[in-house]
Amino acid sequence: MIRRLHVRGWRAFEKLDLELNDGVTFVIAENGVGKTSLVEAAAWGLYGDLADVDARAARRAGSSIAAVELELELPDGRTLSIARQVDDRAQSMSAELDASALSDDDVGGVLADTFGASRDFLSKTTLIPSRAVAEQAIGSFELGSHLSNIFGVDSLESAAEQLRRMQVDAEATAKRVRQAARRAAKDLSKLRSALSEAESAEGQANAALAAARAPGQTSA
Repeated sequence: MIRRLHVRGWRAFEKLDLELNDGVTFVIAENGVGKTSLVEAAAWGLYGDLADVDARAARRAGSSIAAVELELELPDGRTLSIARQVDDRAQSMSAELDASALSDDDVGGVLADTFGASRDFLSKTTLIPSRAVAEQAIGSFELGSHLSNIFGVDSLESAAEQLRRMQVDAEATAKRVRQAARRAAKDLSKLRSALSEAESAEGQANAALAAARAPGQTSA
Protein backbone atom coordinates (compact mmCIF):
# COMPACT_ATOMS: atom_id res chain seq x y z
CA MET A 1 0.00 0.00 0.00
CA ILE A 2 1.06 3.63 -0.49
CA ARG A 3 2.51 4.92 2.77
CA ARG A 4 3.62 8.38 1.64
CA LEU A 5 2.71 10.68 -1.22
CA HIS A 6 4.59 13.91 -1.82
CA VAL A 7 3.73 16.26 -4.69
CA ARG A 8 5.23 19.55 -5.82
CA GLY A 9 3.94 21.88 -8.49
CA TRP A 10 1.08 19.54 -9.31
CA ARG A 11 -2.08 21.35 -10.40
CA ALA A 12 -3.72 22.86 -7.30
CA PHE A 13 -0.89 21.73 -5.03
CA GLU A 14 2.21 23.83 -4.72
CA LYS A 15 3.47 21.36 -2.15
CA LEU A 16 1.71 18.54 -0.33
CA ASP A 17 3.01 15.71 1.82
CA LEU A 18 0.62 12.93 2.85
CA GLU A 19 1.40 10.16 5.32
CA LEU A 20 -1.00 7.22 5.00
CA ASN A 21 -1.57 4.66 7.75
CA ASP A 22 -3.12 1.19 7.76
CA GLY A 23 -6.72 0.84 6.71
CA VAL A 24 -8.83 2.71 4.20
CA THR A 25 -8.18 6.40 3.54
CA PHE A 26 -11.02 8.63 2.37
CA VAL A 27 -10.38 12.00 0.73
CA ILE A 28 -13.48 14.18 1.08
CA ALA A 29 -13.65 17.71 -0.32
CA GLU A 30 -15.68 20.03 -2.51
CA ASN A 31 -15.49 19.64 -6.27
CA GLY A 32 -12.46 21.28 -7.81
CA VAL A 33 -10.30 21.07 -4.70
CA GLY A 34 -7.99 18.39 -6.10
CA LYS A 35 -9.21 14.89 -5.21
CA THR A 36 -8.81 13.65 -8.76
CA SER A 37 -5.42 15.38 -8.98
CA LEU A 38 -4.19 13.32 -6.03
CA VAL A 39 -5.31 10.08 -7.69
CA GLU A 40 -3.59 11.10 -10.92
CA ALA A 41 -0.42 12.11 -9.08
CA ALA A 42 -0.26 8.76 -7.31
CA ALA A 43 -0.95 6.90 -10.57
CA TRP A 44 1.74 8.79 -12.47
CA GLY A 45 4.23 8.46 -9.64
CA LEU A 46 3.74 4.71 -9.47
CA TYR A 47 3.23 3.81 -13.14
CA GLY A 48 4.65 6.68 -15.19
CA ASP A 49 3.32 6.88 -18.75
CA LEU A 50 1.22 3.74 -18.24
CA ALA A 51 -1.01 5.80 -15.95
CA ASP A 52 -2.32 7.69 -18.99
CA VAL A 53 -1.77 10.98 -17.17
CA ASP A 54 -0.32 14.04 -18.94
CA ALA A 55 2.14 15.04 -16.24
CA ARG A 56 3.45 18.02 -18.18
CA ALA A 57 -0.09 19.41 -18.49
CA ALA A 58 -0.57 18.79 -14.75
CA ARG A 59 2.29 21.15 -13.88
CA ARG A 60 1.07 23.96 -11.68
CA ALA A 61 0.91 27.39 -13.32
CA GLY A 62 4.09 29.28 -12.53
CA SER A 63 5.98 26.15 -11.48
CA SER A 64 9.05 25.07 -13.44
CA ILE A 65 8.53 21.40 -12.59
CA ALA A 66 5.91 18.92 -11.49
CA ALA A 67 7.21 16.24 -9.16
CA VAL A 68 5.74 13.22 -7.41
CA GLU A 69 7.41 11.05 -4.79
CA LEU A 70 5.79 8.04 -3.17
CA GLU A 71 6.67 5.18 -0.88
CA LEU A 72 4.96 1.87 -1.41
CA GLU A 73 5.01 -0.78 1.29
CA LEU A 74 5.10 -4.20 -0.34
CA PRO A 75 3.30 -7.21 1.20
CA ASP A 76 6.63 -8.66 2.34
CA GLY A 77 7.43 -5.50 4.30
CA ARG A 78 9.97 -4.00 1.89
CA THR A 79 9.66 -0.35 0.89
CA LEU A 80 9.65 0.73 -2.74
CA SER A 81 10.37 4.44 -3.23
CA ILE A 82 9.75 6.14 -6.57
CA ALA A 83 10.36 9.77 -7.56
CA ARG A 84 9.29 11.27 -10.89
CA GLN A 85 9.79 14.78 -12.20
CA VAL A 86 8.84 16.56 -15.41
CA ASP A 87 9.70 19.97 -16.84
CA ASP A 88 9.47 21.64 -20.25
CA ARG A 89 12.18 19.47 -21.75
CA ALA A 90 12.04 16.01 -20.26
CA GLN A 91 10.96 13.80 -17.41
CA SER A 92 13.06 11.73 -15.08
CA MET A 93 12.60 9.01 -12.49
CA SER A 94 14.55 7.37 -9.73
CA ALA A 95 13.61 4.44 -7.55
CA GLU A 96 14.93 2.45 -4.63
CA LEU A 97 13.97 -0.83 -3.02
CA ASP A 98 15.23 -0.85 0.54
CA ALA A 99 18.04 1.57 -0.45
CA SER A 100 19.01 -0.37 -3.61
CA ALA A 101 18.69 1.71 -6.78
CA LEU A 102 16.29 0.47 -9.45
CA SER A 103 15.61 1.37 -13.07
CA ASP A 104 12.09 1.90 -14.36
CA ASP A 105 12.15 -1.62 -15.85
CA ASP A 106 13.33 -2.96 -12.50
CA VAL A 107 10.33 -1.34 -10.82
CA GLY A 108 8.03 -3.09 -13.30
CA GLY A 109 9.71 -6.39 -12.50
CA VAL A 110 9.35 -5.87 -8.75
CA LEU A 111 5.65 -5.08 -9.09
CA ALA A 112 5.06 -8.06 -11.38
CA ASP A 113 6.90 -10.44 -9.04
CA THR A 114 5.16 -9.05 -5.96
CA PHE A 115 1.60 -8.90 -7.23
CA GLY A 116 1.66 -11.59 -9.90
CA ALA A 117 0.56 -9.25 -12.69
CA SER A 118 2.21 -6.98 -15.24
CA ARG A 119 2.60 -3.30 -14.46
CA ASP A 120 0.31 -2.55 -17.41
CA PHE A 121 -2.45 -4.63 -15.81
CA LEU A 122 -1.86 -3.09 -12.38
CA SER A 123 -1.96 0.43 -13.81
CA LYS A 124 -5.48 -0.21 -15.08
CA THR A 125 -6.88 -1.87 -11.97
CA THR A 126 -5.23 -0.42 -8.87
CA LEU A 127 -5.49 3.30 -9.59
CA ILE A 128 -8.32 4.30 -11.92
CA PRO A 129 -7.07 6.21 -14.99
CA SER A 130 -7.98 9.87 -15.16
CA ARG A 131 -10.35 9.45 -18.09
CA ALA A 132 -12.35 6.88 -16.12
CA VAL A 133 -12.61 9.23 -13.17
CA ALA A 134 -13.77 12.03 -15.46
CA GLU A 135 -16.50 9.80 -16.86
CA GLN A 136 -18.29 10.00 -13.53
CA ALA A 137 -19.52 13.43 -14.59
CA ILE A 138 -21.36 11.76 -17.47
CA GLY A 139 -22.94 8.88 -15.63
CA SER A 140 -22.52 6.36 -12.86
CA PHE A 141 -19.17 4.61 -13.04
CA GLU A 142 -19.29 0.82 -13.32
CA LEU A 143 -16.04 -1.01 -12.67
CA GLY A 144 -17.07 -4.03 -14.70
CA SER A 145 -17.82 -1.90 -17.74
CA HIS A 146 -14.58 0.03 -17.31
CA LEU A 147 -12.45 -3.13 -17.06
CA SER A 148 -14.28 -4.69 -20.01
CA ASN A 149 -13.37 -1.68 -22.10
CA ILE A 150 -9.78 -1.46 -20.85
CA PHE A 151 -8.92 -5.11 -21.44
CA GLY A 152 -10.79 -5.56 -24.69
CA VAL A 153 -13.55 -7.71 -23.25
CA ASP A 154 -16.08 -5.64 -25.22
CA SER A 155 -14.54 -6.82 -28.50
CA LEU A 156 -14.44 -10.39 -27.20
CA GLU A 157 -18.11 -10.20 -26.26
CA SER A 158 -18.89 -8.82 -29.72
CA ALA A 159 -16.97 -11.70 -31.30
CA ALA A 160 -18.76 -14.17 -29.02
CA GLU A 161 -22.13 -12.72 -30.07
CA GLN A 162 -21.15 -13.05 -33.70
CA LEU A 163 -20.15 -16.67 -33.08
CA ARG A 164 -23.52 -17.28 -31.38
CA ARG A 165 -25.32 -15.90 -34.42
CA MET A 166 -23.20 -18.06 -36.70
CA GLN A 167 -24.02 -21.07 -34.52
CA VAL A 168 -27.74 -20.33 -34.74
CA ASP A 169 -27.47 -20.01 -38.53
CA ALA A 170 -25.45 -23.22 -38.73
CA GLU A 171 -27.98 -25.09 -36.60
CA ALA A 172 -30.83 -23.83 -38.79
CA THR A 173 -28.94 -24.92 -41.92
CA ALA A 174 -28.17 -28.30 -40.35
CA LYS A 175 -31.87 -28.73 -39.52
CA ARG A 176 -32.84 -28.02 -43.12
CA VAL A 177 -30.21 -30.48 -44.34
CA ARG A 178 -31.47 -33.16 -41.94
CA GLN A 179 -35.06 -32.60 -43.11
CA ALA A 180 -33.97 -32.80 -46.74
CA ALA A 181 -31.96 -35.94 -45.98
CA ARG A 182 -35.00 -37.57 -44.35
CA ARG A 183 -37.15 -36.70 -47.38
CA ALA A 184 -34.46 -38.02 -49.67
CA ALA A 185 -34.25 -41.22 -47.60
CA LYS A 186 -38.01 -41.70 -47.92
CA ASP A 187 -37.86 -41.06 -51.66
CA LEU A 188 -34.94 -43.45 -51.99
CA SER A 189 -36.87 -46.11 -50.02
CA LYS A 190 -39.83 -45.69 -52.36
CA LEU A 191 -37.55 -45.91 -55.40
CA ARG A 192 -35.91 -49.05 -54.05
CA SER A 193 -39.36 -50.58 -53.38
CA ALA A 194 -40.49 -49.70 -56.89
CA LEU A 195 -37.25 -51.07 -58.31
CA SER A 196 -37.70 -54.28 -56.32
CA GLU A 197 -41.27 -54.62 -57.66
CA ALA A 198 -40.08 -53.91 -61.18
CA GLU A 199 -37.31 -56.49 -60.87
CA SER A 200 -39.82 -59.03 -59.52
CA ALA A 201 -42.23 -58.30 -62.39
CA GLU A 202 -39.33 -58.55 -64.84
CA GLY A 203 -38.37 -61.92 -63.32
CA GLN A 204 -41.91 -63.20 -63.65
CA ALA A 205 -42.16 -61.95 -67.23
CA ASN A 206 -38.85 -63.58 -68.14
CA ALA A 207 -39.98 -66.85 -66.54
CA ALA A 208 -43.28 -66.78 -68.47
CA LEU A 209 -41.40 -65.98 -71.67
CA ALA A 210 -39.00 -68.85 -71.11
CA ALA A 211 -41.88 -71.24 -70.39
CA ALA A 212 -43.65 -70.15 -73.54
CA ARG A 213 -40.57 -70.84 -75.64
CA ALA A 214 -39.94 -74.26 -74.14
CA PRO A 215 -40.36 -77.28 -76.55
CA GLY A 216 -43.78 -78.96 -76.40
CA GLN A 217 -45.57 -75.73 -75.58
CA THR A 218 -48.38 -74.84 -77.95
CA SER A 219 -50.25 -71.69 -78.40
CA ALA A 220 -53.91 -71.53 -77.50
